[in-house]
Amino acid sequence: METKLVKIVGNFATLDHDGNIKDLYAGKDMKGLDMFCENISGTEIDGVRFDVSLDDSDALITMTGEDLSDQIYPNFPKKSGGPLMQIKPKDPDGKRTALVLNKFIMRITKMLEKEPFNKKRRFKASTILLREVLEE
Repeated sequence: METKLVKIVGNFATLDHDGNIKDLYAGKDMKGLDMFCENISGTEIDGVRFDVSLDDSDALITMTGEDLSDQIYPNFPKKSGGPLMQIKPKDPDGKRTALVLNKFIMRITKMLEKEPFNKKRRFKASTILLREVLEE
């Protein structure tokens, strides 16, 4: 198997107490998120490395690992109010990528619950939504 890169554009979002999306862009407040991205870069899940950086209000996620595919559906909803959606594969090749990304999002969501910078924010950064998979 060959090592592959998958690049994704996303953003941080706010969940309410029931786990529904309250704000798709966490109030467009980027305070504290650059340091958080630095801290989570290098995270490994199931042999896949995740590097995360910010570009304006976008989170840029790079996955590096074996058996990855860009054939996934992002989890960005058309509007707020609904639950956090799972990443789904477009075809069998995308199954592993979707599975690992869902684990990554769950881990990030749990980490953000404990982040001190969130206490000062009007709209907490509760999770990450994935909007677009970049073409290779």
